[in-house]
Amino acid sequence: MSDGVESVMAWIGERAEQVADGAVDPAEDNMLRISYHGRCAALDPRLVIDPDPSVNISPGRKLDHVADRILAVWRETCDQRFPEVHGDGISPRRGGLQLVFCDLGTPGKSPDRFSAYTELKQLLVDGGIPHDQVRFIHEAGNDMEKARMFAAARDGRIAVLFGSTEKMGVGTNVQHRAVALHHVDPPWRPADVAQRDGRIVRQGNCNSEVKLGLA
Repeated sequence: MSDGVESVMAWIGERAEQVADGAVDPAEDNMLRISYHGRCAALDPRLVIDPDPSVNISPGRKLDHVADRILAVWRETCDQRFPEVHGDGISPRRGGLQLVFCDLGTPGKSPDRFSAYTELKQLLVDGGIPHDQVRFIHEAGNDMEKARMFAAARDGRIAVLFGSTEKMGVGTNVQHRAVALHHVDPPWRPADVAQRDGRIVRQGNCNSEVKLGLA
């Protein structure tokens, strides 16, 4: 753990003791709120937006680790060739698709709020992936825009597609050239993990093997 994660976890532990001792009004703090902050801090302390001023919320290391894994797969597969989605030839576009699932730190309307998505995208762009090839499912505002984004993912115009379990689960048909799937944060239910994995381990994927990883 980074110093920031350790600091936030210590703060969370103190709050949990106060709640257990009945020393705090449930409307002010409670175990559900504490567990949510714990999940956020495990991803990046900067997601915990209301700690005590004395708590260190400096960046964690997990997002750097995730970015390194995505970049390694991208370098391995950026020249890989795939069949055309429609037709019998080979697509002129090279490179596989990676799916990145993260339910916390999704992009929001406030530019001042820390976003794990934005941070990860910047790390990937700094690592060499073209900016326009890293996309968020949240950019699609309706079913038509989502369909266009999925088509771009299938034909090689997108190298990395970020999404949450809710927005990129059922109905996501992008497996044609999907080479890897990354679970950046664990969802609450085991069934959600199966739903995520089902976006890549499915009929229509041109790869005989894929990478699945919990970051």
